[in-house]
Amino acid sequence: PVDAAMYTSIPCAVFLLVPALCMPHPTAWPHYGMITDWEVFQKVLTLSPKTLGLVLMSGFFAAAYNLLQFLMVNYLSATHTAFCGNFNKAATIALSIIMGMEQLPGGVWSGLMVGAIFGNIMSFTCFSYLKATAKTAKAKDGAAAGSETRTPEGSRLPSDADGKN
Repeated sequence: PVDAAMYTSIPCAVFLLVPALCMPHPTAWPHYGMITDWEVFQKVLTLSPKTLGLVLMSGFFAAAYNLLQFLMVNYLSATHTAFCGNFNKAATIALSIIMGMEQLPGGVWSGLMVGAIFGNIMSFTCFSYLKATAKTAKAKDGAAAGSETRTPEGSRLPSDADGKN
C-alpha cells in the first residue's frame, strides 16, 4: 500500500503538469495579468533560483507528511487520524490568532469562532481520552483473564472452575 501510494504520485504529477503549466490564471503581481505557472517559474528562476530549491524541498516534506498520515491511518484508525487533522487545523488557527498573524472577524462571529476552535480541540481531547481509557480497561480485563496458572510452555493448567480438580 505505501509503495502504491508513492508509485502513483509520479504519474499523477506528470499528468497534472501540462494543465498546471499551460493554463493561465490571475496573479497579484503588479503589471501582470493572466499568466501561466511556467511563466511564474521562469520569473522566479531569474529573480531567485534558491527559491526553487525550497519548492523542491517542500515536495519532499509533502511526500513525507502523506506517508506519515498513511502510516497513522494504518496504526490508529481513519477516524482518529481525521480528528488529529482537525485538531491540527484548530490549533494552527488558535496559534495564528494568539501570535497576531490573524484576527478574529469581529462581532458575534468572534465568539462563534473561539467557541468552534475550543469545541474542536475539546472534542479531540475527549475522544482521545475515551479511547485511551477503553484501551486501558481492555488491557486490565485481558490481564485478569490471563492470571490463570500456566505451564512454562504457555498452556493453561486446569483449575477448580473446570471441574477437573
